[in-house]
Amino acid sequence: MQLRHTKVSILLATLLCAACSSTGQETMDAENSVVSEEMGMEGHADLLGLSADLRGLPGCGEGGGCPVDLPVARPVVYRFWGSAANDVWAVGKGSLTMNWNGTSWRRFPNTGTVDLWAVWGSSSTDVWAVGDNATILHWNGSSWSKTSGLPTMSGFNDVWGTSANDAWAVGNGGTILHWDGTKWSQVSIPYINGFMTVWGAAANDAWIGGEAGLLLHWDGTKMNEVATSRADTIWRIRGSSTSNVYMSTDSASYVQQWDGTKWTTSTTGYGFDLWVASDNRVWTLTDMIMGCGVNLWNGFTWVYKNIGGCKGPTTAIWTTDRDGWLGDGSGTLVRYNGTDWKVTW
Repeated sequence: MQLRHTKVSILLATLLCAACSSTGQETMDAENSVVSEEMGMEGHADLLGLSADLRGLPGCGEGGGCPVDLPVARPVVYRFWGSAANDVWAVGKGSLTMNWNGTSWRRFPNTGTVDLWAVWGSSSTDVWAVGDNATILHWNGSSWSKTSGLPTMSGFNDVWGTSANDAWAVGNGGTILHWDGTKWSQVSIPYINGFMTVWGAAANDAWIGGEAGLLLHWDGTKMNEVATSRADTIWRIRGSSTSNVYMSTDSASYVQQWDGTKWTTSTTGYGFDLWVASDNRVWTLTDMIMGCGVNLWNGFTWVYKNIGGCKGPTTAIWTTDRDGWLGDGSGTLVRYNGTDWKVTW
């Protein structure tokens, strides 16, 4: 399936990038780091997301998370989401869940063990993360918990909502779940396509896209299939309003925009992720295996920006008009300052 093929490609690229980079540092000050010589590779694996429980490590306070130290730690991020510039969540490889508080990244342990592919929240105390093996995690402002009793065994690829009692999780095998504030319920549909993305502007206006160009729209009562001009997998749908919605596909260099009436196609760099900061600030990632860059829609045209020091492939992006983050398959994190992108590590 296209979904699995692409995920495997990303993970292989991640491993290749990791293998060709050196940490350049085997030990770190135990007072300021969760990594020490005595911890050996087990400590390194914890930081890389290969172990969920970090609470017993030095520097990991209750409610404060664990410091993410570099260059030993190379957290591979598959998705960002933030309630504000000083509250940004990153999820990814090996059940990674870490938070940017405006000053530093902190790792918050969870009970998951699988890759997490998406994160979204209605507030700083109500955040959802989803991933493989029917994994849905919830953050309540102090800790992560795993959701049990879900009506599916399929893996999830995206999560989005409009409020604390209106959220969607979509995934493989035609899986669509809806959160009503109390429980996750399965939405019955006559499709088995894997769904890659969901985004909504209101409780009666949500878009879901997936394999073979399948595009669905929720009108508050039922799911309606919407015809698309291409049969490519829809990777990401994001927007800023009911009349300004974008979707990226795997068709080399196309994105499509919904203006409230129809979808139109424009040419830009394709990427694994897409983010709409505002009507005139739309970002897409470029498809460059050995490098990375971004494309920005400024309201008039698409402008390409190469990011030096970023190895690629680019995997995730999130921005406001003045702040933002980008990740790549080697564990590089890049920060946006409102004008330019700079590698932070």
